[in-house]
Amino acid sequence: MANISNLDRKILNILSTKLMSISELSRALNENRQFVRGLLESLRARNIVIKTDVGKSTVYQIKK
Repeated sequence: MANISNLDRKILNILSTKLMSISELSRALNENRQFVRGLLESLRARNIVIKTDVGKSTVYQIKK
């Protein structure tokens, strides 16, 4: 995986264990929610993670 930042790696490490929402990830990383959203969208644009709607929530997971 090219151009993976340290925060990207942290996100991928967390998502390797379970599905998480933007809010959950932002709390786990102690980062701003909008900033984490941007990182996730970047990972999604590179086909590294996928976004799934679960009820009223949107969660992210690593693309298999």
